[in-house]
Amino acid sequence: MKTIYFADLTHCTVTISNDSFPLGIGLISSYFHKFHPDIEIELFKYPDSLKKAIDKKIPDIVGFSNYPWNTNFNMSFLKYIKNLDKSIITVMGGPNISYEPQKQLSFLLRFHKLLDFYCMFEGESSFLSLYENALKLDFDLVKMKSVDIPGCLYIKKNEKNETVLSDFQLIERKRQLEEIPSPYLNGYMDKFFDGMLTPMIETHRGCPFTCTFCHEGHDNYKKVNRHEVPRVIEEIRYIAGRVGNKVNNLLICDPNFGMYDRDLELAKELSITKIKTGYPSTIFSSTAKNVKEKLLKIITALKGIHMPVWMSPQSMDSEVLKNIRRTNISVAQMVELQKDLDAIHGVSLGELILCLPGETFKSHCESLFKLIDLKIGSIGTYQLMLVNGSEMVDDSKLNNIFKVTSKFRVIPRSFTKMDGMETSFETEEIIVSTKDMSFDEYIKARQFHLLISIFYNQKIFYGFFKLVFEYGLNTGEFFYKIFDLFTNSPHFQSLNSDYIKETREELFDSEEEIYDFYMNDENYQQLVEGSRGANLLQKYTSLAHMEKSEFLITTIAEAAFLLNSEDEVYIEKNDNIKRYYTLAFKNIMGSKRMNEFPSDDFSYDIHSWVDSNKRLDDFNLPALKKIRFGISDSQYNLVETYFNRYGRDFQAFGKILTILWIGELLRKPISNASIPIPSKVVPLPAY
Repeated sequence: MKTIYFADLTHCTVTISNDSFPLGIGLISSYFHKFHPDIEIELFKYPDSLKKAIDKKIPDIVGFSNYPWNTNFNMSFLKYIKNLDKSIITVMGGPNISYEPQKQLSFLLRFHKLLDFYCMFEGESSFLSLYENALKLDFDLVKMKSVDIPGCLYIKKNEKNETVLSDFQLIERKRQLEEIPSPYLNGYMDKFFDGMLTPMIETHRGCPFTCTFCHEGHDNYKKVNRHEVPRVIEEIRYIAGRVGNKVNNLLICDPNFGMYDRDLELAKELSITKIKTGYPSTIFSSTAKNVKEKLLKIITALKGIHMPVWMSPQSMDSEVLKNIRRTNISVAQMVELQKDLDAIHGVSLGELILCLPGETFKSHCESLFKLIDLKIGSIGTYQLMLVNGSEMVDDSKLNNIFKVTSKFRVIPRSFTKMDGMETSFETEEIIVSTKDMSFDEYIKARQFHLLISIFYNQKIFYGFFKLVFEYGLNTGEFFYKIFDLFTNSPHFQSLNSDYIKETREELFDSEEEIYDFYMNDENYQQLVEGSRGANLLQKYTSLAHMEKSEFLITTIAEAAFLLNSEDEVYIEKNDNIKRYYTLAFKNIMGSKRMNEFPSDDFSYDIHSWVDSNKRLDDFNLPALKKIRFGISDSQYNLVETYFNRYGRDFQAFGKILTILWIGELLRKPISNASIPIPSKVVPLPAY
């Protein structure tokens, strides 16, 4: 009997780098077994498990999912496998490959004599095509590479004995996704309910948008195909019955969840499941564009579940949006949607990309301030990564027009040393300057991103921003004051200078330079310790919140004071807000944090006001009131669950904050038990 291993690998050196269920290889396995139920298939997420399985039994075929965060790890395993037995058929599939033939050939040449076949587009059909051709040709690699296999790419020799790319035959995408049985309901995912990984489902495939920076901008993905609602509902119930109490989040990997009326039915089912089982508490999904009313109904239906509405303009500058072919996403509708979300205490996430074609430092900052003015819950700020398969990579004309300069860096937490295998590092190529934005401006913009992450995201200090909004003060001026105070404060001098230093030092001219540098044991150890190669926004936001919270509060309070320093009522309000956050942050990570109850006298009920749609004047207390702050059992247990899952150092804390809202850690007033934690804010998605 033939044996197939499928792997969707994650690095685990520091913590689990990619902690989602391996849904893709599950779907491939489930579909494949419809036609070949007698074949033994085993799925892997963790590298140690895969290596042990290979050492115990050599399979006939090994397939790897290919993403930016595991490509080089795959190569390490391919070398290990081929050293054991060159007749093993090795396969990869996934979106991390160009659609341009010459670049496809260059990619496959990197894996020459290691990787036999690449399954393009939907892996269910292309892998089945590969296997059935292998069956016809007795699994003879030489014979297999002498014919064209629909859905697959590989290197072969032409009549002149030249190394060339095989002719590619496209397999039409499946219009009826129900042809693919559910890997959850078939039990393929059961082994991954381990209290560490996050369940992931899909309800549809395809995207009608044509963004130049995304691999799904390709014409082949324009048609949207869907799973039937009853199947998705069964999957939700199946997951909720097995996930346990250590994982409370769910990933929906649709490119546009909420686009269809049926998504409201799914939202209602998720809410019912939450009531019955307690799962899920948080959902991450890329929500649909230009369907305001549908999204509002979905958010309203998701009672007790936090799901941010992704409003991802990537820039608020109209010319930049034209350059990246994103003008079909309505910024005006985004503005209206945020107003409606405010009315129902909905959650939003805005995204901006640095160094887009035509973006200047000024226009990028203006985009940041516009999203703050919109009261977006969190702002995800990203560097422009050159994603394989995107027009941004494949169109050299576009790059020449805007004179882009790129650098390479290690993908955070994505590196591994394993006995008997080559050390692997995952890298990404990002744009660090264009004709419209200099490298120095890139560095300054990255400083702004850090301050957005520290002071604004997850509405961590939202009371100060809300006060500024109420008084009609200038958001940009407020932010610049925070920037000036932060960068000139002796309390942050080391943190700020280290951040800038690492922002520069993380960049290399080539992937080869990265390998040359980090193959040195001392330099590799710096990756492990987090002094190099970390997600810098996560790292320095974590350090700031863990070690400098008192000074963060005095800094933002001082910036708010300087905006309106002659208004005594305003000053009193600002002081109440400052003291509120001081108590909320008091020793929130200490081992005895549950046994401490700091208190102060307040003239305003800040806690109730922050999560309301009313003005602070409406929460003026009739007399000074002493309010005690504490941490509940449920808060303590929730946070400890995440600490036990990921660890307790700043790298682990940074990862935790991509899943857990920091507000869950903060103390809350206990003088009135009916006041809830303002938990309508969800953190940014995992890297």
